[in-house]
Amino acid sequence: MSGWIKIHRKFDNWGWRDNPQMVSLFLYMLTQANFEKTIWHGIEIERGQVIFGFLKWAETLGISVQSLRTCIERLKSTHEITTKPTNKFTIITIVKYEDYQQIEEISTYIPTHDSTNNQQTTNIQSTTPKELKKEKKGGTMPFSEIPIDWRQFAIEQKGWDDSIIAIVWETFREYWQDGKGKNVKREDWTATYKKWILKENIYRNKPKIENNQPMSAAEKDRQARQGARIIT
Repeated sequence: MSGWIKIHRKFDNWGWRDNPQMVSLFLYMLTQANFEKTIWHGIEIERGQVIFGFLKWAETLGISVQSLRTCIERLKSTHEITTKPTNKFTIITIVKYEDYQQIEEISTYIPTHDSTNNQQTTNIQSTTPKELKKEKKGGTMPFSEIPIDWRQFAIEQKGWDDSIIAIVWETFREYWQDGKGKNVKREDWTATYKKWILKENIYRNKPKIENNQPMSAAEKDRQARQGARIIT
């Protein structure tokens, strides 16, 4: 399992912080929870949910089933989690899962003015600066999602909307993770990305508008992927 979670310093003031079993259980839940929707035995497991079984979890955590049962009831009583039993297993939902995935001070939403761009905005996920700090020095390109400040750099330097940022990012990611550059190690991937953006001259600021109608998403994507020049 890959990815990351965010633990704020205010966790030290958490109501169960003085109980080692509660801390161990809750942190284990956070690391095991789905970061995206999946299907398990024909049942949808949503983001922030985890499949739970008393025997297996008690063995993993090194506590008794009764102690585990008590801890679960405590987390439910303080509204940290909810549980939903099925005929095969129990699904635990971490109520404030997003608090452990995002930084409150930074918005990942960039407003746009047409419905096409709004759709593109919702389809682009970003890596937060917290994860960016975990970039391994001298390692291969580590990010599967574009970091927030990388996307902001593309906006400030090129004036691109999210549809173009997504295409350029995917080209960059595929080259360095799946293509010729997959085994290349760099000290500073932020600098590598910025150089890539500054040298990118195919895309201009905005798609061409004909007859006062914005270019459709399909046409924009087709031209972009073919390397067509988008004219202001």
